[in-house]
Amino acid sequence: EGTDEEETEPYTPDEVLVQEMDELECRLYNMKEYDMRTLKACKEQGQQWVERLTIEINSRGPEAKDSQIKKDCGIQQSLL
Repeated sequence: EGTDEEETEPYTPDEVLVQEMDELECRLYNMKEYDMRTLKACKEQGQQWVERLTIEINSRGPEAKDSQIKKDCGIQQSLL
């Protein structure tokens, strides 16, 4: 019965603060891990798109590649 009394004793304000800080630290860590996984997945997806576009442009031959470069340069020049 002595253990029941120990379990029902309220925490001190300092103990509550430490528990809340630990919980927040854990949540922030989990959020960071989720963000890192999301960024990694986005980066991998972007790399796949670049590879696919490169393959598509290369499959159209040098003329298509040159015309795309001219279009890109025209866009960049018009922005200046």
